[in-house]
Parts: sequence; C-alpha cells; structure tokens
Amino acid sequence: MPTSPKLRLLILFFSLFICAARAPAQTPAPSPAAATPSPTPAPLTVRLNVLVLDKRDAPVGDLRQEDFQVLEDGAAQTITSFAREETPVSYALVMDNTGSMRTQLNQVIEAGAGVMAGNRAEDETAVIRFVSSDTIERVQDFTTERARLTKALGELYVQGGQSAVIDAVYMAARYVMEESRRGENRRRALVLVTDGEDRKSFYKLDALLNLLRASDVQVFAIGMVQDLGRDSGFTHPGARAKAVKLLDTLAEETGGRVFYPKKPEEFQAAAAAIRDELHTQYVIGYTPTNQTRDGKYRKVQVKLADKPGAEKRTVITRAGYVAAPDGTK
Repeated sequence: MPTSPKLRLLILFFSLFICAARAPAQTPAPSPAAATPSPTPAPLTVRLNVLVLDKRDAPVGDLRQEDFQVLEDGAAQTITSFAREETPVSYALVMDNTGSMRTQLNQVIEAGAGVMAGNRAEDETAVIRFVSSDTIERVQDFTTERARLTKALGELYVQGGQSAVIDAVYMAARYVMEESRRGENRRRALVLVTDGEDRKSFYKLDALLNLLRASDVQVFAIGMVQDLGRDSGFTHPGARAKAVKLLDTLAEETGGRVFYPKKPEEFQAAAAAIRDELHTQYVIGYTPTNQTRDGKYRKVQVKLADKPGAEKRTVITRAGYVAAPDGTK
C-alpha cells in the first residue's frame, strides 16, 4: 500500500528525533580567554644560620643587620630578613658505638647528656647509634621528653663491625630532614660523637656532601681522635689525619663546628659549647640576584663589615646551597 506524504513526513520526524537522542552530548571547547593561567613561582629565597665567635671562641650576640655582608658566588646580596633570637632546635645525637670506642663509651654518653642538658621546651631530640652500614639504629625517635632520652643514652653499647661514619651521618641527616617538626623558625642539626674513622661506608663522601648541600642541617661534632694512629689493632697509620679531615669537612660545609677534646673536662666544655651554639645564632635571609632554579650549587660567604680597631671575630655558616626547583633553601 503506498505511503501518504503526511505519513512519510511523520516517520522522518521520529527518525530524526531518535537519532538526536542517541547522539553523545558535546561540550563546547573553552575559549583561549577561559584557560587558567600558570601560577607565578615564588621568589627563590635563602636562609642562613650564622654563628659569630670572638677571639676566645665565645659566641657574639650583639651584632646588627648592618654589620653583616652576604656574598653568593662572589656577588653582593641584599639581606631581606634578620633575627637574633633563641630558636627551637630539632637535632639527632649520632653516637659511635664501634669496638674502637670501647674505652670511651662513658665519655660518649656523658657528651650526649651534656648537649641534651641545654634542651628548651620546644626542642626535640633523637638518639641514633651506629657501628657498620647494617647497624645504624634509632634508639629513640624525636621526642621532647628528657626521661626517654636519658633512658636511650643508657642503652648504648659497643659492638664489633666495620665503622661507617659517612653512612651514619647520611641516614641521620635524611631522618632529620624528613621527620623533624616543620616550620621556618626551627634549626636542624646533627651532633656527632665519634673517633671519625670511617672504615667501610656504602655512601661516598661526595654523595653525603650533596645531600647536606641540598638541606639545611648543621653538623656539630665531638672528635674523639686522641687514640687514633696508635698500634692498637683497631687503627692504621694516617687514621687520625683522615678522621680530622672528614669531621672538619662536615662542619665547614654545613656551618657547624667540631671539637677535639683530650681531657675529661674538655668533653664537657665541648658539649656546653655545642648546646649554646645550637640556640644562639643569627638567622639571615636574602633573595638571590640569580633567580634561576637550575639545581646547581652556589657558594655563600658571610662577612662582617670592616670597623677600625674592631676585635677579630670568626663568622661561621654553611658553605653554600643547591638552587632547588621548589624555590627555598
């Protein structure tokens, strides 16, 4: 039977309606003006912990911002922030428990306790013992509780193994960087008590220095090197010179200090100096003229402005930093 024109038109209408219903919805492309702009990166900033010592190696605490000069790769920088105040500290006591420390273990414990005696309410401390690469143990995680720290120090014991000072500092620095409390106004440090003799570390010194340069962790050390170099079966010729070079390098690169006590009373003096210096430093900030975040190492120098007749003073800070992509060092 032939289909009428009206019926054909009605069938065509319903066919088009069904096809339209089945077709997927299309979202119009956003116009270029609607695209979200990329956020402007924050300026690269650098924060330095600066220690100033007089000729008697006592901290100097009466300096002002205008007394300091900052150089980066030899170029003068403008100081944008300056503070001289006691700052909360997150630090790890890194204690050498190798067999060569057997006769000095009590002094190791006493040195750690001496540093810890200066803790303020906001400070947090961890205790790490080390022997070889496979024996680096956190005896106590970060805590503000003095009783727990005292208990951890009392649990230290010597153990045979190939000393791994570099590995211990590497692992301790990573722990401090990752697990310490957050906040700009907090200093981070390691207090290393060791004879400094590294026999068999997995990490090389360059790897450790790269890690420290990418962080802001200061290394303070008490070097118990007086017995190195003797024919005791634990050491070999040249061990003392190598140990001193290692400890000096760690301190110089990070803006810390190293002490080499020889007498019992000198151990307590070293511990007292470290606990004071952990809290009494200047904090200097600046925005580098070189804002390129290229991941490269940049040398930093902090100097005191020349003043006629001024007493000789020593300025200690980290040797440099890595211009990381996150913009803050």
